[in-house]
Amino acid sequence: MNASHRSRTARRQLTRVELELAILACRRNARRLLDDAEALMENDRCESAVALACVGLEELAKLRVCLDLLKEDSASLTSARVEEFWKLWYDHARKAGQAFTTIDFAGRQADFFAGGISAGLVHAGMKGLLTLESGQPVGPVRFLVNLREAALYTDFVRSGHGAEYVAVGPETVVEESVAGLVIAGLRKLFEYVELSVQPVLETPQG
Repeated sequence: MNASHRSRTARRQLTRVELELAILACRRNARRLLDDAEALMENDRCESAVALACVGLEELAKLRVCLDLLKEDSASLTSARVEEFWKLWYDHARKAGQAFTTIDFAGRQADFFAGGISAGLVHAGMKGLLTLESGQPVGPVRFLVNLREAALYTDFVRSGHGAEYVAVGPETVVEESVAGLVIAGLRKLFEYVELSVQPVLETPQG
């Protein structure tokens, strides 16, 4: 969606039908992104695959945001709650946060990301995605954003301990094993979504 179209979007409270249709659209797009990511992995394009998987996680996060709102009593929603919804819907970092704070959405999925992917990145020498310039850990939200950008763009990195900068592309940064972990996480999360969404959509409006 372009900026001009987005700026004209009415930031009002959505109806139940609008939320239900948004949930179905997010689920459909996440399924497409997962299928495309898996196809790219099969063709040795792990960089593009992990980028799509990261976007797929964001789509499931948007689905979660809609699902949460749908469960609430529409008559008691405040303008602040509606504004919070729209911020979550459009903000990449907030959506990444939703993808990593879904303990009740996918059981131990957050532990899978924090443990499995972090360990894989350190082993692959990709600690730059996990740490700030100060050396402090970036946390899972910033990590997901960093990984998506690293999988798409060429960027400068410092060479060793010196001041020299070297331009590196995604093929230098993204390891196949790490891409596999992210895609596996998306697949597991999607499987849970399939089981959890339908009962909510079938609940009659009160």
